[in-house]
Amino acid sequence: MLTGAGFGRLAARVDNAGRWGSDDELGTLNFLTGQRRLDAARLVRTGTMVSCARPFHPSGTATPHPGSAAARLTLEFDEGPDWKAVNDRLLLPMHGQDAPTHLDALAHFFYRGTGYNNRPVRDVSPTGVSANAVTSSQAGIAGRGVLVDLPAVRGQEFLAPGEAGTMADVTAALDRAGLAIAAGDIVFVRTGWPAAGGSGSAGQGMPGLSIECADWVHASELAMIVTDCGLDPVPSQVDGILVPWHILALARMGLRLVDLADLEALARTCSRLRQWEFLAVIGTLPIAGSTSSPVNPLALF
Repeated sequence: MLTGAGFGRLAARVDNAGRWGSDDELGTLNFLTGQRRLDAARLVRTGTMVSCARPFHPSGTATPHPGSAAARLTLEFDEGPDWKAVNDRLLLPMHGQDAPTHLDALAHFFYRGTGYNNRPVRDVSPTGVSANAVTSSQAGIAGRGVLVDLPAVRGQEFLAPGEAGTMADVTAALDRAGLAIAAGDIVFVRTGWPAAGGSGSAGQGMPGLSIECADWVHASELAMIVTDCGLDPVPSQVDGILVPWHILALARMGLRLVDLADLEALARTCSRLRQWEFLAVIGTLPIAGSTSSPVNPLALF
């Protein structure tokens, strides 16, 4: 268990404030250069494409399977003398375990009064945030995706609630794939949580990535992390801090997270093709002032 004081020192070590200027809102997406995107595009050889979004099951439809997102869907008619159109209204949570696969913008978390690049928490109002909103990535995100399959290297189907993948597991997963991490990579961290029937309150426990990996994430200059849970193991590994990864990544590193992806089809495809690197493409909705957007991460081989 890391103490609160130890976590404070860790947060200071991985802080990227000022690294790209005082007005920067891209954060670690600065590592994802045009050349890195071109290099990633060359990984597409078979045209195989995999969606990494978990399904929506709006209320009133068929019974959702474990790990699906909650939503409320209503349909209305617009009509004329000879035609009808069906119009949809969708209400859904943007964060938490009932949310769809979503991107966490940098303004989602603050620590000791400030967010990424020393933005004060007073930048937040009931109508939105004035900096580090989801619109800072609206141009789209594309780069080399790398799958780190934690349960596979442990010989397990999935990590159990509360179980955390270690730095040794990450190293083993990369060795298994025959890959080395490079600056600007988008790392997909699979715990197998959806396959295990993961759903419900995080208070029941969730797998994740050990906080011991934080220095490695920072030193590796990753552009982004995509997970099938929330990255933070529950119970927390830091005394008094419920979600330390979200604080370190969003509020200090400037590293966006995609939570609650479904990485099962991706893992199967990587194993079948014997290829654990791919072109990853993620687009966000340009919701002004928002700290989140639903996303459908795509992996192309």
